Amino acid sequence: MKLYLYADKLSITILREGKLPLRGLAGLHDPFLSPELPLAAAPVRDITQAKFMAEVKRQYDALPEELSSLVTFEYYLQQAKHKRKEIEAILLQGAASEPLFLSPRFMLSLGVISLFESVESVALWRFQGDRHRGVALEIDSGKAGLMEGHYQGSPQTFKKVEYCDERPQTGAFGFSPLFQCATEFAGEGEWRLLRPLDTGQKQIQWDGEALSLCKFPSNAISAIIFGCAVDPELRDALTQLLQVDMRYRQLRTFQMKMSASRFRLNAEPLN
Repeated sequence: MKLYLYADKLSITILREGKLPLRGLAGLHDPFLSPELPLAAAPVRDITQAKFMAEVKRQYDALPEELSSLVTFEYYLQQAKHKRKEIEAILLQGAASEPLFLSPRFMLSLGVISLFESVESVALWRFQGDRHRGVALEIDSGKAGLMEGHYQGSPQTFKKVEYCDERPQTGAFGFSPLFQCATEFAGEGEWRLLRPLDTGQKQIQWDGEALSLCKFPSNAISAIIFGCAVDPELRDALTQLLQVDMRYRQLRTFQMKMSASRFRLNAEPLN
C-alpha cells in the first residue's frame, strides 16, 4: 500500500539519514486528547417516545418466562407509563458516559507518524506540505515494516484513522482516541503509526519540536513529489541529493501542478 509523508526541509534529513521522524503526541495538535482543556457541559437529552418504547420492550423481553406468560406487553406498557420518569432516568444515565482521554504516561512515551492516502489534496498540501512549498514522499508501507507488530523489539500499531462525530467513551478499547477524528477531516485518509519514542536511533530538534528518527529501508521510498510552490532551495538540494546518493538514483520524481479548469492539483512526472 502506497501512502504519502508530507514534509518541509526535514525531507532532506529523512533521505540523508534513512530515518522516519517520530514526533510526540502533542505534535498532533489535537485538543481532544488532553483532559486538561475545558470540557463543555453535556447537553440535556430528551428521551423520545421511540426510545421509551424500545426500553419498555427490552425490559418486557427480559422478564422470566413465568412472568411474561402471565402479563401481556400491552398491560406491561400501561404500567410502565406510570414509571416513565424512572425509565427515562435509566436511559439518561446510560447516555452520560465520559469521553475517553489518553493517560499522561502515554502522552509522554508514545510517538506518532502520520501518512496519507492522497497526494493531490489541496488541503493536505496547505496544512501538511508547508503551504505547498514542501514535498511528499511516497512510501510503501509493507517495505517500510509498518504492518509488523513490533519495531526494534518494541510494539507498534499502524491503523487507519476512523472519522466520526461521536467521541470514544470511557471503556473503549486500546488507543482509540488516537485513531478517531472528526468527520470534517475524512478526505485526508490518514494512517497513524504509533511507537515508543525511545525506539528512535537519533534525537533531533526541528522547528522547536523534539523528533525521534527511526531507521527504515531506503527502498521503501518509491517517489518524491514537489509541491506546486516548492521552495527553490529545497528543490535544488533534493535534486542534487537524488543525483549523488546511490540509494535514491532510481527514485521517481513528480511536480504538483494546478489544473487550468478545476480547483484540483495533478502530479506530473519529471523523469
